[in-house]
Amino acid sequence: MSDRESIAQELYKEDFARKTATREAYFARGFDVARQRIAFYDRLILLAGGTLTLSFTAATTFRSKLPLICGAYLTTEAILFAVSIVFALAFSWLTLSHLVHSNRSVTIDSTLSNRQFSKFLATSFLFSLKLEESTAEDAAAQAKSTKWAKGTHMAAAISAVISVIAFVAAYVFFFLFVHANLFRNP
Repeated sequence: MSDRESIAQELYKEDFARKTATREAYFARGFDVARQRIAFYDRLILLAGGTLTLSFTAATTFRSKLPLICGAYLTTEAILFAVSIVFALAFSWLTLSHLVHSNRSVTIDSTLSNRQFSKFLATSFLFSLKLEESTAEDAAAQAKSTKWAKGTHMAAAISAVISVIAFVAAYVFFFLFVHANLFRNP
């Protein structure tokens, strides 16, 4: 192996190690943030389910004395809590899907980048490296994963917003229900 080839091999190894470390750090941060977001929405689901159960328990306790408006509050509250729960579950699923596809996209992109860097080294130092050619399938798979990752990220963000808005609105109706039951005139 000539000096040029050994220098090129060392450059390639250093570049590959740097890109691998960067990619691993990026995904470690991304997974930590995603885990915290999913944990938040899991707690939101538990709180919504518990409050819904409490509302139904209170409604059965006050059933004989329940004014008509309380039934409307309870129904609206139940629907909003159900919407909040469904969209929080959707957020969790879409976030996990986004992580899988963005990881796949970056891995394919890294592979293509390594091949391009190797070709650059080979042409710069005038020797041939034994490289696998990047195929159109690699590029198509990378584009598909990137598109899916962007779509799932947007859908997860929309699901998160809808879930939180429905949750807050449900609590407004919960407090209206409680107020109508505790502070009504006999």
